[in-house]
Amino acid sequence: RPALTPSTKTDNISKKMKSTKEEQTNNLTPKYLSCNNKAFEQMINSVLQKTRSSIDIEYLREIAVLIHQLECIDLDRLLWTTYLRSGTSTLKPQATTSILSLWPLEVKQRMIDRGQTTASDPNEIDHASCLSYVQRVLQKFRNQTEYFQAQLKEKKQLLNNRWTSEIEEAVIKFVQQHVIPLYKVPTEGQIATVEYDYNDQLIQLEYEQQNPNEYQKEIFKNLTQAKYEKETAKFNVAILKQRIAYNHLPQSFESLKIPAPISLDTIDDRDIRQNLMNQCEKILQRTKSDMMIVYIATAEAKMNEYQKKFDSDLIKMKENQRSGPSHEKLTQTMLDIMERRFKNINEHLIHLYKLKLRFFVKAPTVKN
Repeated sequence: RPALTPSTKTDNISKKMKSTKEEQTNNLTPKYLSCNNKAFEQMINSVLQKTRSSIDIEYLREIAVLIHQLECIDLDRLLWTTYLRSGTSTLKPQATTSILSLWPLEVKQRMIDRGQTTASDPNEIDHASCLSYVQRVLQKFRNQTEYFQAQLKEKKQLLNNRWTSEIEEAVIKFVQQHVIPLYKVPTEGQIATVEYDYNDQLIQLEYEQQNPNEYQKEIFKNLTQAKYEKETAKFNVAILKQRIAYNHLPQSFESLKIPAPISLDTIDDRDIRQNLMNQCEKILQRTKSDMMIVYIATAEAKMNEYQKKFDSDLIKMKENQRSGPSHEKLTQTMLDIMERRFKNINEHLIHLYKLKLRFFVKAPTVKN
């Protein structure tokens, strides 16, 4: 990827968004459908009582797992189809005459990690190898879909008329309520990042087609990088504030503990013991709240630094456009291309922000 691209930083955001997704797909049975989680059992018992149906809950759990797998495979297929379109020059978010084949780094890294190439450097993997690999992955998804659909059809048929539309709707709704925050939102974030990177590279390519001199290249690189850092910092501050609003603190806070007095568990009086334990819990919650205030203050300080740097760089560029040497000035076309890159950055981060909010809204309904 050319050095002028600021988009590589989106990897950090998308990795955070997909961490839960990867955790959920390591096993065939997701946590929310495991026997240890009573949420499915409680939901389906209520439906069975209303419909007066007699079906083994574990059998229905197996059906729910199949529906879950089909939902996830369909999302995987959408993601890998986006990879394919990016690599075969058919992913064009905007009208352009430029042609770009861009295989996402995630595809190449996965090829290396899974021994699908002899190369150790992603840059050494050629187009044909990427194309062949992505096509094989998509074929695998098609095969899996056929297999799970056949399994699902067979299980439904064995229930005969006991498998009612009410039961089916309840199971599908339950699965989708969990798939959206655990899998759909992270996958949509990955797709958005692929589309952003592709569009960003098209913009980069169009700028290079203007034959900029070294000074013009440097201005474009520095100013777009400063813009990206400023907007990303604003994104981070906004997300931290929404974490407080939705009571969805960073995962690192889960390991935060307040050491209780060693002798607390030995107190015989239940009321006194519980009262002291409650005090410990309140101290822990206050500590977490105080830490979030520090997190936000730190993020805001960094945001202000990036804002000042961008404003300063922009002022210098405008002054140079007015009174600088002609060879250091950007043409109107170059300025228009820069504005498009700014717009691409804004739209992408707004999209990721909305996805994060969807996750915060849906996540409380998920019981892991």
